[in-house]
Amino acid sequence: MRRAFGIFLVLLVGATVAGCRKKQETPAEGSGAAASPPDAPAGSSADAPAAPTAVGGTEPGGAEPGGAEPGGTGPGGPAAGPSTYLLETVGDWSVLAMRPDGFEKLSPGQKRLAYHLYRAAIAGDPIFYDQHDRHNLAIKSLLEALAQHPEGIDPELHGRLVTYLKKVWINHGIHDTMNGDKLVPDITYEDLLAAAKTALAAGVPLLGTKDEATLLAKLEELQGPMFDAEVDPFTTRRTVPEGLDLLTASANTFYDGVTMGDLAGFTEEYPLNSRLAKRDGKLVELPWRAGGDGVEPGLYAGELQAVVRHVRAAMAEAGEAQRAALGSLVRYFETGDLRAFRDYNIAWVRDDPPVDAILGFIEVYADPRNQKGAWEGVVFFPDPAEGEAIRKLAENAAYFESRLPYAEAYKRTEFRPPLANRVVSLVHTGDAGPVSPAGINLPNAQDIRQQYGSKSIDIGNLGEAVDAVTGEMAIREFAWDDAERDLALRCREAIRRQGIAYHEVLGHGSGRVPETLAGDPADHLPGTYNTIEEARAELVALYLAFDPRTVEIGMLPSADCAVAVGQSYLRGGLLVLRRLPPGGVVEEDHWRATLLIVGYAIDRGAARVEQRDGKFYIVMNDPEQWRATVGELLAELMRIKAEGDAEAARRLVEAYGARYDEARREDVLRRVEAIGYPKKFAFVSPVLRPVFGADGTIVDVTAEPAPSLAEMEWEWNRLQAEDAAQR
Repeated sequence: MRRAFGIFLVLLVGATVAGCRKKQETPAEGSGAAASPPDAPAGSSADAPAAPTAVGGTEPGGAEPGGAEPGGTGPGGPAAGPSTYLLETVGDWSVLAMRPDGFEKLSPGQKRLAYHLYRAAIAGDPIFYDQHDRHNLAIKSLLEALAQHPEGIDPELHGRLVTYLKKVWINHGIHDTMNGDKLVPDITYEDLLAAAKTALAAGVPLLGTKDEATLLAKLEELQGPMFDAEVDPFTTRRTVPEGLDLLTASANTFYDGVTMGDLAGFTEEYPLNSRLAKRDGKLVELPWRAGGDGVEPGLYAGELQAVVRHVRAAMAEAGEAQRAALGSLVRYFETGDLRAFRDYNIAWVRDDPPVDAILGFIEVYADPRNQKGAWEGVVFFPDPAEGEAIRKLAENAAYFESRLPYAEAYKRTEFRPPLANRVVSLVHTGDAGPVSPAGINLPNAQDIRQQYGSKSIDIGNLGEAVDAVTGEMAIREFAWDDAERDLALRCREAIRRQGIAYHEVLGHGSGRVPETLAGDPADHLPGTYNTIEEARAELVALYLAFDPRTVEIGMLPSADCAVAVGQSYLRGGLLVLRRLPPGGVVEEDHWRATLLIVGYAIDRGAARVEQRDGKFYIVMNDPEQWRATVGELLAELMRIKAEGDAEAARRLVEAYGARYDEARREDVLRRVEAIGYPKKFAFVSPVLRPVFGADGTIVDVTAEPAPSLAEMEWEWNRLQAEDAAQR
């Protein structure tokens, strides 16, 4: 399970990178797989036009937050201070650059391996747009075409169209990728019609047509999805009003006309990688696969065929173990057979190559049932200078497991130390970015984790970007008193590292599910498993911060920093509110997990809510009581997971994690605005470009920070169009 999106960036700098996980806190006619009209089959594609420079730049009025002192240099240019990382602001999102520092030290073969995996990650990116909402690809195509052809369109209107396009890019569609709520544009339907007619009159094809009547009919189909907040208001619902169904109330495309009741007694052959649909009154599975080995192509075949081509190219540069793992991944993409994906995961978790990747349908946060995987692609390489502490942590995993407050029956006895690295990430696509996790722990299958171990990464260049633009401002604003503030500032750098590493390496990697529980724990905790699992991983980090060995291995500089970890987490329980939509309901699993922990601690007397000068604070009452309460809740969540206790999970989530206090949220919003603190973050991946020799082969690869969100997206469109031309 991954995702230290978490609160462990909130608690340190007051910022979440995405959103932990994925999941903790972002265009022209046809991008890559994209531009189909609403009634076209998913996965159809069109060529993408050349990228203009008109849509780059900073949104008017976007303020650059204050931050830490500049530090470090790299291939992207001079000292990496706040202005180096902050590219622009788009609404609530601060858009930050990911710097590929250290890439130049890789060998030519390792660079080629990285490039081919980078291309595979980008080739699959359009899939996540379609998974989020069936209209997303058409809307993206329309907005990109209008952005590229501003001639005759009112400049102010064109600017608003571009801003909305950037929000669509950041969130992979018309819903906030973390909260799930609708992103209604700051234009009217009449504005869109006027811009579209102007472009059409200039000969620009829109939504695959140059015929005005056809275009107007297609635009009418998009009117409700784009402009009406009540039409498909959430991409994923976890709390549904009475009378609504969990599946039909969600806008994602994992289910087509299917209700929860329809699934009773139905066994899926492709539970992770298929769409369930009603056809002639019967349930059918539509697997996501490229086709091959006598297997018919399925949904997203075009995109997955491109992914397979690039993975095969990567295999030629990979070592023996990685080549075998990627071969299993190719078989999985071609056939959809989850046995091949299992083979891949077992091989992947045993290997520690110099360049690594996560590709496929991985996380299930976007599915109300926690079953269907969303596409994501991440390519990364270890940062040797920064990885020693996390490797020491992995070596001590068995010791830390023995110190957890679980019942003995739920502790792991046979322990394969997890692979763990601090890494530099090169690209985040689909569910992994631009709204990106700070840490990742995979694979998700519980039986593989117990038998073969897991692999954890702390994405260092994301955390560095957030640190650079936020500095100390959240600590100074939300700390209760001078003592809390001073301790937080002294421990600040270590807190993020400890939190993310323990969440991923020990949190998701800990615990044992007895054989008496049939299947995976997620099967037994519908609608709550991800919240319970994320809270469990957070609690492991909070609990073990107090263990003496945490200081001994250098994860915290002193024992009192464990108190700072807890105090920072409680501050994060306020700061997370800035990410939530109005209405008092929480849909996203990571935020539910945070509120569950903080709410439980307040209810048990380990923390309290204070007000001073009209401002809210959450204060730790006593460190020993705090740790005891954390341990109590951690033991219960492990029991719930191990026993599949759905009713206990539901009670806890509903009591503490499903809702928030509106007055506290309004207070937090006022305060972060006053100090210029970002509400949300999106990350722009570097651009990798091949260098060709005289014989046409790739002899080198360069990596540079992308200068803007738009430049990255146009480059991805170009590469996806190149892939489409080879189909």
